[in-house]
Amino acid sequence: MGSAAELLGNLRGIPGTAAPPADLVSAVNQLYEANAEVATLDQIASFSVSRTPQQAARALRERGWLFPLPVNGAWGVTTGFPAPHMGGFLSLRARLQVKSSTPACIGGRSTAEVRGWLRRPTSPAIGFPGEARLPRSLAEYSVLRWQPRIPLDALHGLPVWKPETLLAYMGTRPGRFPWTDIAEWLWEACENADPALVAAELEGRPAGTWARTAYLMHRGEQPDAAAALLSLGPPLDNGPYYFGRGIPGLDDPMPWLPVWSPEFNVVDYALERHWAYDWDL
Repeated sequence: MGSAAELLGNLRGIPGTAAPPADLVSAVNQLYEANAEVATLDQIASFSVSRTPQQAARALRERGWLFPLPVNGAWGVTTGFPAPHMGGFLSLRARLQVKSSTPACIGGRSTAEVRGWLRRPTSPAIGFPGEARLPRSLAEYSVLRWQPRIPLDALHGLPVWKPETLLAYMGTRPGRFPWTDIAEWLWEACENADPALVAAELEGRPAGTWARTAYLMHRGEQPDAAAALLSLGPPLDNGPYYFGRGIPGLDDPMPWLPVWSPEFNVVDYALERHWAYDWDL
């Protein structure tokens, strides 16, 4: 395409943008038609034969078609439209496009949000291995140090914890998980979970972790799956196992009592605290 007049109609007059240089009109159209949210230096290198990739990126940024991200070699695309609940993961998307070997994925409570189970916005969270060094470009996220033992899912082009990984994390580290609104979506996570995959995530972990995770599945309206998980794990002989006892604020006066579950040998502070009350109101 030879001139700015050949911009696609929907791109003309977008506030905050100016007509791109003639040799980059095609680039803007391509990014729009692909609904690209991120443009990397490697992609930009194919846009113009008369400019270096850095020069092309600078020209598009100066005219409002790109905007900066904390990831070297990547920019956000002004016309990109994220899939539902994925708008908070632009930096993660950029990092993975620039360096695909980065062991980061959507994790924690965000797993429930991007899958449409949690209907309220939550702080974007990622899963990242405990021993790996977190890139500075991902410092904006809540980071859950966890290495999944089963494969990840892919959702809208980004890696996401499976439901089984989410449940295993919740049962293993209840004190690090925000339980608000849990009654609204736990059943969906449990409905989509395979006990054998949950067991694979929990392999080698203490009996209390198995007990808490099975209890989660029971509270998530999957008693058969909970029983199946218990049958795959170690005996629950050394309980009781406390669920959420160390969560801050438990000493505050509240109209609830912890629940004792003899079937799972669990004393539940975490779920019961948030099951019938919304403490954010």
